[in-house]
Amino acid sequence: MGQTVHHKLIVRLVALAAVTFSLILVVKQDDQVGLGLTQSMPAFQPQAPVIVARNEPGSPLVISAERQLPKTEQAPEIAFNVTNVTNKTVIAFAIRVEVASGSKVVSSVSLRNLELSATELLPNRSLNNFDSYENLSSEQHRVTLSVDYVQFSDGKRWGLDSVKSAETVAGQRAAAETVTTRLLKIFKEGNASDAANVLESIADIEPPQQHSSEWNTGFRMGTRSVANSLKRANQAGGLGQVNRELARLATKLAGGH
Repeated sequence: MGQTVHHKLIVRLVALAAVTFSLILVVKQDDQVGLGLTQSMPAFQPQAPVIVARNEPGSPLVISAERQLPKTEQAPEIAFNVTNVTNKTVIAFAIRVEVASGSKVVSSVSLRNLELSATELLPNRSLNNFDSYENLSSEQHRVTLSVDYVQFSDGKRWGLDSVKSAETVAGQRAAAETVTTRLLKIFKEGNASDAANVLESIADIEPPQQHSSEWNTGFRMGTRSVANSLKRANQAGGLGQVNRELARLATKLAGGH
Protein backbone atom coordinates (compact mmCIF):
# COMPACT_ATOMS: atom_id res chain seq x y z
CA MET A 1 0.00 0.00 0.00
CA GLY A 2 2.79 2.32 0.87
CA GLN A 3 4.52 1.58 -2.39
CA THR A 4 1.36 2.35 -4.32
CA VAL A 5 1.00 5.76 -2.67
CA HIS A 6 4.64 6.47 -3.27
CA HIS A 7 4.27 5.51 -6.93
CA LYS A 8 1.22 7.78 -7.41
CA LEU A 9 3.09 10.66 -5.80
CA ILE A 10 6.00 10.25 -8.18
CA VAL A 11 3.64 10.17 -11.20
CA ARG A 12 1.94 13.38 -10.04
CA LEU A 13 5.28 15.13 -9.54
CA VAL A 14 6.43 14.11 -13.00
CA ALA A 15 3.17 15.37 -14.50
CA LEU A 16 3.46 18.68 -12.62
CA ALA A 17 7.05 19.10 -13.84
CA ALA A 18 5.97 18.46 -17.43
CA VAL A 19 3.20 21.07 -17.21
CA THR A 20 5.56 23.60 -15.66
CA PHE A 21 8.15 23.01 -18.40
CA SER A 22 5.47 23.46 -21.08
CA LEU A 23 4.39 26.76 -19.56
CA ILE A 24 7.99 28.00 -19.53
CA LEU A 25 8.35 27.14 -23.23
CA VAL A 26 5.13 28.99 -24.09
CA VAL A 27 6.27 32.11 -22.19
CA LYS A 28 9.67 32.07 -23.94
CA GLN A 29 8.06 31.65 -27.36
CA ASP A 30 5.69 34.57 -26.66
CA ASP A 31 8.64 36.72 -25.62
CA GLN A 32 10.55 35.83 -28.76
CA VAL A 33 7.56 36.53 -30.98
CA GLY A 34 7.08 39.89 -29.29
CA LEU A 35 10.76 40.69 -29.61
CA GLY A 36 10.70 39.72 -33.27
CA LEU A 37 7.74 42.01 -33.90
CA THR A 38 9.52 44.85 -32.11
CA GLN A 39 12.72 44.38 -34.09
CA SER A 40 10.94 44.11 -37.43
CA MET A 41 8.88 47.26 -36.88
CA PRO A 42 10.69 49.99 -38.88
CA ALA A 43 11.56 53.29 -37.26
CA PHE A 44 9.62 56.30 -38.58
CA GLN A 45 11.43 58.06 -41.39
CA PRO A 46 10.07 61.00 -43.42
CA GLN A 47 9.80 60.15 -47.10
CA ALA A 48 12.43 61.69 -49.38
CA PRO A 49 11.12 64.61 -51.44
CA VAL A 50 10.92 64.70 -55.23
CA ILE A 51 13.14 67.61 -56.29
CA VAL A 52 12.82 68.97 -59.83
CA ALA A 53 13.99 72.03 -61.76
CA ARG A 54 11.58 73.97 -63.96
CA ASN A 55 13.69 75.81 -66.53
CA GLU A 56 11.61 78.26 -68.51
CA PRO A 57 12.33 78.64 -72.26
CA GLY A 58 14.71 81.55 -72.82
CA SER A 59 15.89 81.65 -69.22
CA PRO A 60 19.44 83.04 -68.94
CA LEU A 61 20.12 80.60 -66.10
CA VAL A 62 19.67 76.84 -66.11
CA ILE A 63 19.18 74.91 -62.87
CA SER A 64 20.61 71.38 -62.72
CA ALA A 65 21.91 68.66 -60.37
CA GLU A 66 19.18 69.39 -57.83
CA ARG A 67 19.53 67.14 -54.79
CA GLN A 68 18.75 66.82 -51.10
CA LEU A 69 21.41 67.22 -48.42
CA PRO A 70 21.54 65.65 -44.95
CA LYS A 71 18.82 67.58 -43.20
CA THR A 72 16.81 68.36 -40.14
CA GLU A 73 13.12 67.52 -40.23
CA GLN A 74 12.02 71.14 -39.93
CA ALA A 75 14.43 72.80 -42.37
CA PRO A 76 15.47 70.42 -45.16
CA GLU A 77 18.43 71.59 -47.23
CA ILE A 78 18.87 71.20 -50.97
CA ALA A 79 21.76 71.86 -53.33
CA PHE A 80 21.70 72.66 -57.02
CA ASN A 81 23.81 74.16 -59.79
CA VAL A 82 23.03 77.38 -61.66
CA THR A 83 24.63 77.84 -65.10
CA ASN A 84 24.81 81.13 -67.00
CA VAL A 85 23.93 80.23 -70.61
CA THR A 86 24.25 83.80 -71.93
CA ASN A 87 27.20 85.87 -73.16
CA LYS A 88 26.79 88.37 -70.29
CA THR A 89 28.00 88.43 -66.69
CA VAL A 90 25.27 87.85 -64.10
CA ILE A 91 25.58 90.01 -60.97
CA ALA A 92 22.44 88.88 -59.13
CA PHE A 93 19.75 86.24 -59.35
CA ALA A 94 16.77 84.96 -57.37
CA ILE A 95 15.53 81.37 -57.16
CA ARG A 96 11.97 80.37 -56.31
CA VAL A 97 11.49 77.24 -54.19
CA GLU A 98 7.94 75.85 -54.37
CA VAL A 99 6.95 73.00 -52.04
CA ALA A 100 3.76 70.99 -52.65
CA SER A 101 2.31 68.25 -50.44
CA GLY A 102 -1.24 67.19 -51.16
CA SER A 103 -3.33 70.36 -51.33
CA LYS A 104 -0.72 72.43 -49.48
CA VAL A 105 1.61 74.65 -51.52
CA VAL A 106 4.13 77.15 -50.14
CA SER A 107 6.85 79.05 -51.95
CA SER A 108 9.76 81.36 -51.16
CA VAL A 109 12.32 83.32 -53.15
CA SER A 110 15.99 83.60 -52.20
CA LEU A 111 18.18 86.34 -53.67
CA ARG A 112 21.92 86.11 -54.24
CA ASN A 113 23.75 89.36 -55.00
CA LEU A 114 27.19 88.49 -56.35
CA GLU A 115 28.36 92.11 -56.20
CA LEU A 116 28.64 91.82 -52.44
CA SER A 117 30.97 88.82 -52.59
CA ALA A 118 34.11 87.73 -54.36
CA THR A 119 32.01 85.44 -56.59
CA GLU A 120 31.22 85.98 -60.25
CA LEU A 121 28.92 84.21 -62.70
CA LEU A 122 30.59 84.68 -66.07
CA PRO A 123 29.15 83.38 -69.37
CA ASN A 124 29.00 79.58 -69.56
CA ARG A 125 30.05 79.24 -65.91
CA SER A 126 28.20 77.55 -63.06
CA LEU A 127 27.74 78.15 -59.36
CA ASN A 128 26.79 75.66 -56.68
CA ASN A 129 23.91 76.91 -54.54
CA PHE A 130 22.27 75.84 -51.30
CA ASP A 131 18.81 76.59 -49.97
CA SER A 132 16.33 75.37 -47.38
CA TYR A 133 12.55 75.21 -47.33
CA GLU A 134 9.59 74.73 -45.00
CA ASN A 135 8.79 71.08 -44.41
CA LEU A 136 5.03 70.72 -44.83
CA SER A 137 4.71 67.15 -43.57
CA SER A 138 6.51 63.84 -43.14
CA GLU A 139 4.77 62.52 -46.26
CA GLN A 140 6.43 62.68 -49.63
CA HIS A 141 6.36 66.14 -51.16
CA ARG A 142 7.51 67.82 -54.35
CA VAL A 143 10.07 70.64 -54.46
CA THR A 144 10.22 72.69 -57.66
CA LEU A 145 13.07 75.12 -58.37
CA SER A 146 12.77 77.92 -60.90
CA VAL A 147 14.50 81.19 -61.81
CA ASP A 148 12.52 84.22 -60.63
CA TYR A 149 14.93 87.06 -61.44
CA VAL A 150 18.28 87.71 -63.14
CA GLN A 151 20.30 90.93 -63.32
CA PHE A 152 23.28 91.46 -65.64
CA SER A 153 26.36 93.65 -65.30
CA ASP A 154 25.05 95.91 -68.11
CA GLY A 155 21.92 96.69 -66.11
CA LYS A 156 19.57 94.47 -68.15
CA ARG A 157 17.09 92.29 -66.24
CA TRP A 158 15.10 89.13 -66.84
CA GLY A 159 12.32 87.32 -65.04
CA LEU A 160 8.99 87.69 -63.30
CA ASP A 161 10.65 89.33 -60.26
CA SER A 162 7.71 88.36 -58.08
CA VAL A 163 9.17 89.77 -54.85
CA LYS A 164 10.83 92.91 -56.30
CA SER A 165 14.37 91.59 -56.10
CA ALA A 166 15.49 94.44 -58.38
CA GLU A 167 14.57 96.91 -55.63
CA THR A 168 16.44 94.88 -53.04
CA VAL A 169 19.54 94.73 -55.25
CA ALA A 170 19.35 98.50 -55.80
CA GLY A 171 19.29 99.07 -52.05
CA GLN A 172 22.21 96.71 -51.52
CA ARG A 173 24.24 98.48 -54.19
CA ALA A 174 23.48 101.89 -52.67
CA ALA A 175 24.63 100.64 -49.27
CA ALA A 176 27.86 99.21 -50.69
CA GLU A 177 28.59 102.45 -52.55
CA THR A 178 27.87 104.54 -49.45
CA VAL A 179 30.18 102.49 -47.24
CA THR A 180 33.04 102.20 -49.73
CA THR A 181 32.95 105.89 -50.60
CA ARG A 182 33.00 106.91 -46.94
CA LEU A 183 35.83 104.56 -45.95
CA LEU A 184 37.98 105.17 -49.02
CA LYS A 185 37.81 108.88 -48.30
CA ILE A 186 38.99 108.25 -44.74
CA PHE A 187 41.91 106.15 -45.97
CA LYS A 188 42.80 108.77 -48.58
CA GLU A 189 42.95 111.45 -45.90
CA GLY A 190 45.20 109.22 -43.80
CA ASN A 191 42.84 108.84 -40.84
CA ALA A 192 43.26 105.12 -40.31
CA SER A 193 42.02 105.29 -36.71
CA ASP A 194 38.75 106.80 -37.93
CA ALA A 195 38.37 103.90 -40.37
CA ALA A 196 38.60 101.44 -37.49
CA ASN A 197 35.81 103.30 -35.68
CA VAL A 198 33.65 103.43 -38.79
CA LEU A 199 33.90 99.65 -39.15
CA GLU A 200 32.03 99.30 -35.86
CA SER A 201 29.23 101.63 -36.89
CA ILE A 202 28.58 101.09 -40.60
CA ALA A 203 26.12 98.26 -39.97
CA ASP A 204 23.86 100.80 -38.23
CA ILE A 205 23.70 103.29 -41.11
CA GLU A 206 20.03 103.99 -41.85
CA PRO A 207 18.76 104.08 -45.46
CA PRO A 208 17.79 107.45 -46.98
CA GLN A 209 14.10 108.31 -47.14
CA GLN A 210 11.61 108.01 -50.01
CA HIS A 211 12.43 104.47 -51.08
CA SER A 212 10.37 101.28 -51.17
CA SER A 213 10.38 98.80 -48.30
CA GLU A 214 12.27 96.32 -50.52
CA TRP A 215 14.93 98.96 -51.26
CA ASN A 216 15.28 99.76 -47.55
CA THR A 217 15.56 96.07 -46.71
CA GLY A 218 18.27 95.74 -49.34
CA PHE A 219 20.14 98.75 -47.97
CA ARG A 220 20.21 97.31 -44.45
CA MET A 221 21.25 93.90 -45.78
CA GLY A 222 23.99 95.58 -47.82
CA THR A 223 25.46 97.52 -44.92
CA ARG A 224 25.56 94.40 -42.75
CA SER A 225 27.12 92.33 -45.52
CA VAL A 226 29.84 94.89 -46.30
CA ALA A 227 30.50 95.50 -42.60
CA ASN A 228 31.00 91.77 -41.96
CA SER A 229 33.25 91.42 -44.98
CA LEU A 230 35.44 94.33 -43.89
CA LYS A 231 35.62 93.07 -40.30
CA ARG A 232 36.86 89.72 -41.56
CA ALA A 233 39.45 91.52 -43.68
CA ASN A 234 40.55 93.54 -40.64
CA GLN A 235 40.95 90.38 -38.55
CA ALA A 236 42.92 88.69 -41.33
CA GLY A 237 45.31 91.51 -42.25
CA GLY A 238 44.51 94.72 -40.43
CA LEU A 239 43.55 98.02 -42.02
CA GLY A 240 45.80 97.33 -44.99
CA GLN A 241 43.65 94.33 -45.88
CA VAL A 242 40.53 96.44 -45.32
CA ASN A 243 41.82 99.00 -47.82
CA ARG A 244 42.46 96.28 -50.40
CA GLU A 245 39.00 94.81 -49.87
CA LEU A 246 37.46 98.26 -50.31
CA ALA A 247 39.38 98.77 -53.55
CA ARG A 248 38.19 95.40 -54.84
CA LEU A 249 34.57 96.17 -53.98
CA ALA A 250 34.76 99.65 -55.52
CA THR A 251 36.15 98.20 -58.75
CA LYS A 252 33.40 95.59 -58.85
CA LEU A 253 30.68 98.20 -58.28
CA ALA A 254 32.14 100.39 -61.00
CA GLY A 255 31.76 97.56 -63.49
CA GLY A 256 28.01 97.16 -62.95
CA HIS A 257 24.94 99.38 -63.12
